Amino acid sequence: MDSAPSCPENFFRRRDCAVKCIELLKSAVADQVLPTDGRVMVACSGGQDSTALLYALSEMPFNWQLVAATVNHGLHDRASDACSAVVAHAEALGIPCHVLEVSPTEVNRGAGTEDGARQARYRVLENLCMDLAISTIVTAHHAMDQAETVFMRMLKGTGLKGAGGIPERRGFWSRPWLGLCPSHIAEFVLARGLSFVADPTN
Repeated sequence: MDSAPSCPENFFRRRDCAVKCIELLKSAVADQVLPTDGRVMVACSGGQDSTALLYALSEMPFNWQLVAATVNHGLHDRASDACSAVVAHAEALGIPCHVLEVSPTEVNRGAGTEDGARQARYRVLENLCMDLAISTIVTAHHAMDQAETVFMRMLKGTGLKGAGGIPERRGFWSRPWLGLCPSHIAEFVLARGLSFVADPTN
């Protein structure tokens, strides 16, 4: 597994960034983007962002029963390594983990490989939630993902009115880190000394 790259920022910046990650999760509860209790699923790819989210959620003082879930799309050579990394992190935290598989046929249903993988991932995760009676799936989408989504929608000609970004909460899906810069997440990973598997397709 890879580790976050070395960073010249001092200890205090790293600490402050980690605090920001935690504080946004607390705000998400206050804003009802996250529940105050019950079973909560963490969608984890094994990459830097979702690994940080898994650990950050495990530190929260709420009455959650966390469940980790990862999806193997089989799109690159490290896909199995990423799933194994999620299982290892979940075991270290004492969190149950589900490894889901999607077939190439399912991935090929989308407009492209990335879109098809996303649709397949969302479908199997939502099905698992229904099977386990879980109402919330948390993802590690951040401010850069939000900006890219708005930009791509504008490129498609939606205009400003139709260029809305990713919602913080819709259906099963909760995205509490949409206001967070990816650099904050990287600093959280460094502060906690976490390892992760880089996705070569990302």
